[in-house]
Amino acid sequence: MEGVLTAIYVDGDACPVRDEVYRVAGRLGLSVFVVSNGSRPIRPPGLPNVVMITVAEGADVADDWIAERITAADVCVTADIPLASRCLTKGARAVSPAGKHWHADNIGNALAGREVSRHMREIGMHTGGPAPLTKADRSRFLSALDAAVQSARRDAGRMTTMNLKVAASSDDRALAIRDHVLPIVREHGRLEGDDSTMRLMVLERPPLGFEHWTPFNTLDDTEASSPGYRHALERQHTRPDLPYGLSIRHEEQDVLSLLWAEDGTFEVRTFLRGPWEDAALAL
Repeated sequence: MEGVLTAIYVDGDACPVRDEVYRVAGRLGLSVFVVSNGSRPIRPPGLPNVVMITVAEGADVADDWIAERITAADVCVTADIPLASRCLTKGARAVSPAGKHWHADNIGNALAGREVSRHMREIGMHTGGPAPLTKADRSRFLSALDAAVQSARRDAGRMTTMNLKVAASSDDRALAIRDHVLPIVREHGRLEGDDSTMRLMVLERPPLGFEHWTPFNTLDDTEASSPGYRHALERQHTRPDLPYGLSIRHEEQDVLSLLWAEDGTFEVRTFLRGPWEDAALAL
């Protein structure tokens, strides 16, 4: 299983620190997604780790694209406070171009201040725009981004560990189901057919259905022409290095597909967890 990787999402329209983002991402080997609606053309940097995303025009289209994809392992660079809030809700880090870390303790006040400024503009008061970035701001941004990335990567490592534990737990459960049902299928199943490469046993225990195939058996011409056998052979897509297989259906939905070899090597191709597991283990 591949590890969870950290990426940087850049709210690209009018972002003044794209070059700094590219520098940090290049040093750390991270992917960057620069998202904009094309209203202000952005020259692609020509870097293999940078992806330029142009979305349709609209007030929140770019924000939506980022918020829908960002994870707790990622970092967003944005001056947009509502977008920063949405990213925090997903567990991600958010940093402003001026080097401000957005977090749970300050995002609420920032949102409230934004609403006050909006109201003041609506009644005709001039609130002014953001000040141009200084060298100190850019230096502070580089430090803030580096810190956010390192924090996100630690979370990515924990997410990878949790995913591996979940995968290991699921694999153990799949193997336990296989070991329980195989003797039942072999004793009570019917032979659909076999040839020089595969022998197929089928057992129906509604709402469950089982198909188990093993290698290296012989079959007469009548059995080899069985429509059920040909259909099953097409469905299994067995591998020469993993010649044994088990497939389980629950109410006509494939819920488990497992291949293995005599040396203990196995591959869980499909495993849809559900109450059917207990039913299978109760047989």
